[in-house]
Amino acid sequence: MKRIGVVTMCALLAAWLGADPAPAQPRAGGVLRVALRAEVSTFDPHKGASGTDHMYLYPVFDTLVRFDDKLQPRPGLAESWETPDPKTLILRLRKNVKFHDGTPFNAEAVRFNLLRAQDKTVSSMVSELINIETVEVVDAFTLRLRLKRPDASLVLAFTDRAGMMVSPTAVQKLGDQFGRTPVGAGEYRLTKWTPGDSVRLDRFQEYWEPGRPYLDGILIRIMPDGDTRVNALRSGQVDFIMEIPAQDFASLKGEKGIKTSEGPSLAYWRIYLNMSKPPLDKKAAREAINLAIDRGALVRTVMFGLTDVAVTPFPSVYWASNPGLKPWPHDPARAKAKLVEAGLPNGFSFDMVLEPAPEHVRRAEAIQAQLAAVGIKVDLKPMELAKGVQGYFRVKEFMAANYRWTGRPDPDQSLRGMFHSTGFYNPGKYQVARLEELMDQAKSVYKLEERRPLYQKIDEIIQQEAVDVPLYVAPVLEGMSTNVEGYQSNLLGKPAFRGVWLRLAR
Repeated sequence: MKRIGVVTMCALLAAWLGADPAPAQPRAGGVLRVALRAEVSTFDPHKGASGTDHMYLYPVFDTLVRFDDKLQPRPGLAESWETPDPKTLILRLRKNVKFHDGTPFNAEAVRFNLLRAQDKTVSSMVSELINIETVEVVDAFTLRLRLKRPDASLVLAFTDRAGMMVSPTAVQKLGDQFGRTPVGAGEYRLTKWTPGDSVRLDRFQEYWEPGRPYLDGILIRIMPDGDTRVNALRSGQVDFIMEIPAQDFASLKGEKGIKTSEGPSLAYWRIYLNMSKPPLDKKAAREAINLAIDRGALVRTVMFGLTDVAVTPFPSVYWASNPGLKPWPHDPARAKAKLVEAGLPNGFSFDMVLEPAPEHVRRAEAIQAQLAAVGIKVDLKPMELAKGVQGYFRVKEFMAANYRWTGRPDPDQSLRGMFHSTGFYNPGKYQVARLEELMDQAKSVYKLEERRPLYQKIDEIIQQEAVDVPLYVAPVLEGMSTNVEGYQSNLLGKPAFRGVWLRLAR
C-alpha cells in the first residue's frame, strides 16, 4: 500500500509540474481498419505498375533494405551491405527468416527475386536494375552483385518493389495466380481479397522480428471517394485514411477523437503524355499545354492553398530539386503562338484518362477548361485506377493520363521511370539523348554532393524539352483515430504500418 501511495503521489506531482507522462508502451492485438482510395492492381510486386499498390505490398513483403522517414536506407532483410569497389555491391542477409509458406529466406531466394525483377517479360522495374550484370551466391546468406557500371541508386531501389522478396516456391507453384495469392516474408499475410471492396491481412505468427507485429491484422477497405473516407473516419468505421480532400482537411484538424498528419511528399500531380502519339511528339505542342495551364488557380481552387505549384519532378524540400527553376507561367497568348509554331493554328485534341472520384474529376475539368481557352480540346475518360493504368501504360490506348506520381526513394527511380526511353512510365518510349546521358552519369556517382548538380541539370532539361506537365505537389494529408499509435509518415506519402498499434485493441 505504501508503494502504491508513493507511485500515485509521484504521478500527481508530475502532472502538477506539467511534466510529460511516460510514453505509452505498445500493446498487442486488434485490427487496424484502413480506407484507401484505390484497389491494389496486383499483389505481385514485380508486375505491378500503380504507385498506390505500395500500401498493400509493404505489410506482405519485407524488403532487402528499409527506409526511415527521411528516406535514408536502413537494414531490412539485408543486415548490411558494402561496396568494396564502385562496380560491386555485397549484401549480407538476415538469418532465420521464413516466407509465409515456410520456404527459407536465403541467398538463393534473393537471387531468384533479382533475376525475376530483371526479366522484361515479367517485371515493370527492369530499368531500375539495368546495371546489375551478375548475381553471385557467395554463401547461404551473402550475395555479390557485379555491376556493369557504378550505381548509386541500387540500395534505395531495394527499399521499393525491386527489394520486395517473394517466395520462389510459391511463384513456381502458382504461376500467373501469384498476384492473387501472394506469399512474402512480411509481418502480415493475405487471407482474403474481395475485389472492389476490401483486403484482409492477418498477423504472420512466425515473423522473424521478436514481438512484431503488434496488430492481429489489417483490414483495408476500398473507398475511391474522399468524402466517403472522411465520413468513415468520423463515424468510427475506420481508423486511418489518407489523401483527405483538401476542402475537408481544416475541419478534421482538432476534431475530437481524430488526429491528423500533414507535410510535404515526393508525390506530385502531373499530366502524363504519350509522346509517340502526334502531335504530342512536337515540343511546341507540349509547351502549349504547359503554358495554357494556370497552376496557381489549381492550387487555390482544387487544393485550397494546402500545397505548392510543382516546378520539377521533385519538391523544394528534396535534395535533387533545382531551386533556380521557375514554374511554367500561365500565358495563353504564348500558348497559342506555340500552337502556330507546331503547325496547329486551330489547336488539337487528345483524350485523358483519370480516376472517377469527384475530387479527381474536378481537377481534370479545371484543366480541360484552361486548355480549351487556347484551342486544345481534352476528352476526359474517367475510369477505375487499375483499369486506367492498364489502358494507358500497358495497352497504350490513351494519349494522356492525369495521375499522381507517387515518388520513389532514389531520384533515379523517378526520372528513369518517367523520362528514360526504357522507363515503364514513359509509354511512348520518347527519348532525349542528353537527358539519358545525364541520368546515367548521376546514377554512377556515389557522393550526394556530386549527384546534386547533375540532377539539377536534369531538371532544367526536362523543363526545356517540355517532357513533363507538372501541376502541384501532392501533400501528405492523413487522418486517424486517436487510438492509433506508432504511426510515422514518410516523404513518399505512402503509409507503411510497421510499428503501428492500437491503444484500445478491438
